[in-house]
Amino acid sequence: MGCNFSYEPENKLPEIIRCHNHKRPDELPDNWQARVDLATACRGFYFYGIGLRNAMFNHAVAVAKRKDGTGSCYLLGPFGVLWKDVTPESIVEIDLSEGEKAWESLRMPDTAVHIMIALQKNRPDCIAVFHCHPIYSLSLACTKNAKIEQLNMTFMELCHDIGYYGSKVEDWETYYNDWFQTLGKNKHVLWLANHGVTTIGHSIAQAFEKMTAMEQAAEAQVKAMSTGQPLRLLAPERTKQLIELLQDDYPDHAQAHLDSFRNLLPENCLKPDS
Repeated sequence: MGCNFSYEPENKLPEIIRCHNHKRPDELPDNWQARVDLATACRGFYFYGIGLRNAMFNHAVAVAKRKDGTGSCYLLGPFGVLWKDVTPESIVEIDLSEGEKAWESLRMPDTAVHIMIALQKNRPDCIAVFHCHPIYSLSLACTKNAKIEQLNMTFMELCHDIGYYGSKVEDWETYYNDWFQTLGKNKHVLWLANHGVTTIGHSIAQAFEKMTAMEQAAEAQVKAMSTGQPLRLLAPERTKQLIELLQDDYPDHAQAHLDSFRNLLPENCLKPDS
């Protein structure tokens, strides 16, 4: 069922923002590299037409080292900017050690930060989260008993990596915590009834790969359903075998996929001292 809200967001962060990321700084990505990856992901989303191609109510967030290499910070895709125009320099940084002071001057909705706070609370193994409203995934999410079927060999591993959420809640904090509790300890894709898709990852590349794969799988399913013909599902035993083969043959496919969009960034954005 759908989700109804009666909540006015406040222009401040909850106390949990004062806590540092669960990971040690040496386990987090370099600040500039994370900025490049996040900007590349945003431009990749524009290429795929994901999230209606803008960052108004779609969110891209990652945890990384601070610029000086110590501690941790949140990196956010800028609000009100087309995905295609995001650059590493335009990524917004929030120093977690400054608590609410780091947020007050930004003058942008705090949704992305609340999502990341809930992620860190429930899935500290992940450092990136994307929340988007891609049209094919959303179309399926607006139907009863919708799920991604095992139709497409390219995206079949998604079927085992999706959590489905459609509960009614009354406040954002509960809502976002419920998201990641639904995913449990191992899943990385959350399908939100009547809302959209959230993906998480141990890297920015993994979260990016999950979002793009989800939308492409949904597009294939919607178009297959539109023919009016019965769907031809892959046998579960065959699916398991193929997933294992793909994992063995393409262990770094997520990073390779993200890197393939590097040329969408302006050349002078690829070095921090440019």
